[in-house]
Order: sequence, then structure tokens, then C-alpha cells
Amino acid sequence: YFSFTVTMCLAFGGCFQLPIVVLALTALGLVTPTGLARYRRHAAVGSMLVAAIITPGDLLIMTVMLGVPLYGLYEVSIVVSARVNARRL
Repeated sequence: YFSFTVTMCLAFGGCFQLPIVVLALTALGLVTPTGLARYRRHAAVGSMLVAAIITPGDLLIMTVMLGVPLYGLYEVSIVVSARVNARRL
């Protein structure tokens, strides 16, 4: 139980760093908000794939519980990227 709890906390904590990573990449000029918006479909599939790899076992509910917020954070990252890009320009 302890190992499962620690693994889930680390997985969720790591995934919630996505907007910060995108903010840094946008500030460096490596990522644009239009580029992020263009790859929304890929991000949806990728977030579910990453969630399936990170979550232990064959629990589909855990995969969905991690995949949906991860995609939501991708959408938040697009908004953050647009604000940073507007300031940068």
C-alpha cells in the first residue's frame, strides 16, 4: 500500500509540473501557443499513453484519473504560453 501511494503521489506531482515546463520553453522561444494548439489531438492521446505507462497495474480508472488532468494541464499550458508569448513580443 505504501509503495502504491508513493508512486501515485510522485506521478501526479510530476505531471502537475507541465505548465511550468511549458512556461520555461515558451520563455526561451522554443514553443509557441499556436504550435501547442495545433497538436491538441496528439496531446490527448499522449496524455492517456503517459498515464497508462505511469500508473501501476491494469486499473483503467487510475489511468483516466491521471490522463484527464494531464490533458487539462496541457490546455492550461496553452493559456500560460499565450500570456508569456504576448509579454515576450
